[in-house]
Amino acid sequence: MGQVVNLSTPAGNNDSPERYENVNLSGINLQGGGGGGGPAVDAETQGYVDKFMEAVKAQNDARFAEILAKLDQMPKFWPLVMSGFIGIFGAIGLVFAVLAYASDRFDSGIVAMGAVEESIDAQREVNAAQDARLDRILKMLEERNTSP
Repeated sequence: MGQVVNLSTPAGNNDSPERYENVNLSGINLQGGGGGGGPAVDAETQGYVDKFMEAVKAQNDARFAEILAKLDQMPKFWPLVMSGFIGIFGAIGLVFAVLAYASDRFDSGIVAMGAVEESIDAQREVNAAQDARLDRILKMLEERNTSP
């Protein structure tokens, strides 16, 4: 079996090569030389890689800070939920208020309908009496016109 390297981070030292644990390195040439991939790296390449990694880390830190700042500016979740519930309950209350008012208006319309029906019935009686009177007048006029 291959060599196992520690992956855990020792307290206070993130740059330690012992920070990796339980990584199987079988098949990797750890002696350096022509096979490549070994630990023997010249100082210039190591410096370049270190600077590149620091630059990437700085960019990531800046991006994370920007994202966290945007998240802090966003409205919190619970106030949005509460305002939604308040809006829904307000709308339901408004519907009930309109229905209660409409019911009152509807009831008063039903009560008024009785009075309207009485006046309609009275008008029908007056109309029937006038029709009867006009019928008598028309008959009398016809009788006068038909008799010499």
